[in-house]
Amino acid sequence: MRSILLAGIILTLAACGSDSVGPSAAPVTVAGAYNLTTVDGQALPFTVLDLGAYQAKLASATLNLKPDGTYSFQFGIRIEDSGNVRSQSDSDTGVWDKSANTITLTSNEGSVTRTGTLAGGVMTLQSGPLVLGLTKQQP
Repeated sequence: MRSILLAGIILTLAACGSDSVGPSAAPVTVAGAYNLTTVDGQALPFTVLDLGAYQAKLASATLNLKPDGTYSFQFGIRIEDSGNVRSQSDSDTGVWDKSANTITLTSNEGSVTRTGTLAGGVMTLQSGPLVLGLTKQQP
């Protein structure tokens, strides 16, 4: 008898567990700036080319998703060449689309497409063999 009563209480609590009294959370706006925080789970700078004395490292990146469905992706690259260090930048532009929690970026440069997930302010993008982790900048 005790187990039936306990099961009844658990089912009642489970059924009521999703009721809320307060205001619901505001919807998250997808458009905005996202900072690259990891590449394949590793913090930046991330070495993309290592030829011994010559190394190219991804030092920073910012993805701007614009409300009109376009994006710009700015990359900061650090070149280390036999003790000499210099910086350069690169960029990519294109269009973006979101369906449920899946986001797709299609570059204006050829047929490059990056797909991933977006939940709250955290984005994970597959970019070729690499997985990019980005976090939305707070306004």
